[in-house]
Amino acid sequence: MEVLGRENIPAHGPIIFTGNHMNQFVDGAVMMVTNPHNVGFLVAEKSYHKRIIGDFAKAVGSIPVSRPQDAAKAGPGKSFLYFFHPLNILKIPLYPNFQVKLCLMESTVKVKELNSPP
Repeated sequence: MEVLGRENIPAHGPIIFTGNHMNQFVDGAVMMVTNPHNVGFLVAEKSYHKRIIGDFAKAVGSIPVSRPQDAAKAGPGKSFLYFFHPLNILKIPLYPNFQVKLCLMESTVKVKELNSPP
């Protein structure tokens, strides 16, 4: 593994690293091993309270963060999928197990579950 740009990291003082990670465990471990500073993480509160993941998060001093998607729950109401076109707006109601064929992307999207914020 090669770390690029390490010379741009200040030797002293507080630093905030941000990143878009694809694997929360590998990316965090790499950051801890390759960084000369003590690293702390923000972790989803939902993960913070789970065994093993939460235990590790607490051991490295992570800070739990509440996320709206973790508080979502099934509720009353209607959901719609909107397609915008210069001449028209197509409004499609969505229901669980409903499938939408997206011809432009040549794929089918299946609605697994509909949730609303609390």
